[in-house]
Amino acid sequence: MMLPILLVAAAGCLPKGPVPLTAAVEGPTQTGDLQYTPTAILTAVPGMSIDVEVRLDLTNKGSSPIRVDLSRSRISVDGVPFQACRYGRDMDPTALVANLAPDQSATARVICKDIPRPGSGIQFAFGAAGTGEKGLVTVDFLGLGERL
Repeated sequence: MMLPILLVAAAGCLPKGPVPLTAAVEGPTQTGDLQYTPTAILTAVPGMSIDVEVRLDLTNKGSSPIRVDLSRSRISVDGVPFQACRYGRDMDPTALVANLAPDQSATARVICKDIPRPGSGIQFAFGAAGTGEKGLVTVDFLGLGERL
């Protein structure tokens, strides 16, 4: 009897509609030859789910091609071990991969569905080949508890 009341009360504490999350490092960031500017928008549907849309504005600053692949991206909420980003069938596969020639820019985005409420933060990891650095790039966003 008490469980339904607690679930309704917890759902009432979630933000309604889209809420932008602040990147831990604002502005463009660079990993090897890949420059990227991350943005994230948290969407809560009370009583249903919490989703986060991560968008990356990408630029190849090097002299060889770079491939960014969000299809195998991983997400960690509040320090919990990384899990696969579940993006669902409605996600456009062309939005998940960006192939960048030298000096080319593009945007890649993914919506990770059914994530826990991010109190302290979210870490988002994605694959990038041809950057001249490690193949996994991690982006940090502040959670709802860190917002002003």
